[in-house]
Amino acid sequence: MEISFQHMNPSTGHDSTLLTVSQRNDESSRYLIDAGDSVSPDAFIGPDESIDGIFLTHAHNDHYSSLGKIYSSSIDAPLYTSPPTATILEQVYSEADQYQNLGAIDAITEALTSIETWTRLSQDISVLPVPAGHTPGATAFLFRIDDLENNDETVTILATGDFTTRPVAGYSDLVIPDSIDVDIMIANATTSETFQDNLSGAVETILERGLSGATTLVASGALTGVHIAYILGQLADHLGRSLPIHLVGQAAKLYTALDYEVPAVTAHAHFDHTDEVLDPGAVTIGGPEDPSQGSIRRLFGVIKENPDAAFVQLSTSDSEIVDGVACATHHFELSNHPTEQQFLDFVDEHLPRHLVFKHVGIESSKSLGSSFENLFRWGNDDMNAHILYDDGTWAAPPWVSESGANRIRQRNYQESDIRIPLDRPINELPSVSWDRQSVALEAEGIDVVSLTEKFETTQPQQSTQQNTATSDGGKASVSATPTNGEENQRTDDESVMVDADQQSQINSELQMEVVDRLEAIESTLDNLVATSATEGTVETRFESIEARLEDVETTLEDLPEQIERDEPETMTGTVIRQNDLILLRFDSDEIDAIDQSFAHDEQIEISIQSIDATH
Repeated sequence: MEISFQHMNPSTGHDSTLLTVSQRNDESSRYLIDAGDSVSPDAFIGPDESIDGIFLTHAHNDHYSSLGKIYSSSIDAPLYTSPPTATILEQVYSEADQYQNLGAIDAITEALTSIETWTRLSQDISVLPVPAGHTPGATAFLFRIDDLENNDETVTILATGDFTTRPVAGYSDLVIPDSIDVDIMIANATTSETFQDNLSGAVETILERGLSGATTLVASGALTGVHIAYILGQLADHLGRSLPIHLVGQAAKLYTALDYEVPAVTAHAHFDHTDEVLDPGAVTIGGPEDPSQGSIRRLFGVIKENPDAAFVQLSTSDSEIVDGVACATHHFELSNHPTEQQFLDFVDEHLPRHLVFKHVGIESSKSLGSSFENLFRWGNDDMNAHILYDDGTWAAPPWVSESGANRIRQRNYQESDIRIPLDRPINELPSVSWDRQSVALEAEGIDVVSLTEKFETTQPQQSTQQNTATSDGGKASVSATPTNGEENQRTDDESVMVDADQQSQINSELQMEVVDRLEAIESTLDNLVATSATEGTVETRFESIEARLEDVETTLEDLPEQIERDEPETMTGTVIRQNDLILLRFDSDEIDAIDQSFAHDEQIEISIQSIDATH
């Protein structure tokens, strides 16, 4: 048995691979992994050859854009993918075809084959889809190829596709089932050092704008939109904040098709008027990233000249960044890939015999590959067929000397556990679940702690007052009062500490005065009804009384806030002097109590007054 691979589009994406398994009887099975830009099977497959299966890792256009061309030719092969990606592809392909002329939609739909457990492709070849993170529904593929009869070998190949080591919108990150050793890893090696920071920044900005009451519009790809809505809805629920989230267009269709039910999120696949989905204090998510087409174009036209609105652009590619409009604009690049260290750790954890670099330039593959001296590395960008396994032998790249190849084989053997052939039936092999996991926003890269500190609704607690005798026979009292900025701060001369009983008396007197005024107005109304004044007089007096009532109502509405603002928090402590140094010592419990009464980032002013200890 011989196993080989070919790069199918090394100059345009470098994400598609042809995997070939040849038997001793000259029969071969060929499998295409992803069909990105400029993939043409006719350039690699002879007239008497065929593709036996196409495997789609996820529904991003740069991984399926050549499907129409492939199925428009003589190719008649199943299109395998995970259950959620099959659902997504059915939704997005016709939509994408409107703008890109992808073609052969009916043929693709007919070929689409959803798999979620070990699936037999031939007598000796089986495949398992494994969640891969990166985007909702993304999958890697584990191929098991049996060469037991002739060489007592079972070869396991992992084709990662784009992947992450963190979950996405409830779907698991890339985790290989226990007891399965990876011999050949065909790994998309695109990395991102900024994704987690950019994701947190985008989420914080959207929360800040939405919770402040702004009409907030988010432009993103459909899958990114579903991911962001999932995070925002779960966060708002966790924070106890009201934040309506409207998903529109294609993102809404995917959200519904994938059976999401996230707090505060409403899907609008279609809407007649923009005011159905654009509200102050709400977040609206639509696509695509560039507001020049699709539903986002219509929505952006409404808010772009509104200085009280916000436009947040989430891009994964080279979309043109929007600026020069009246609304506030924000841009974040969200390219969801592992960091370089996460990629290296993942490879090191599974230690394959062969590592084939995909979706990355030749220089980057060389840089990453230099970290591994215990496996064969394939970072070439040619279109030749390269043999990885040949009748029980792990073939070395042609540019590696025989002595160098032997050293690599020896290191790999010493550093890996003993590999046992997977000679069990496929229905006994470990599998995976495609059910979404419970909410784990921290694992997805969200700093929940800091966002909670900033946005969670807090209820101020009243502190208690304690008196402590000072060393010089007096008492020191410190009061802290919230302020609304420098223009509202009182001077030291205006800051007067009021005893709690005295403040209570003032509040009671003010309330009694308001009640007396209301009773006087009611009496006037009674007298007015009892008199026989002219219609004009009655109307004039009614207008006067209504105006007075409005003034009283305004006073009543402001009264609780005024009382709360004017009533200082007070605590007492001991004055300690040493030369020119003056210290104030307070009870720690009292400090904790008064500290809890203030909201995050609230300003306070402190006034100090000496109190006679004899009172």
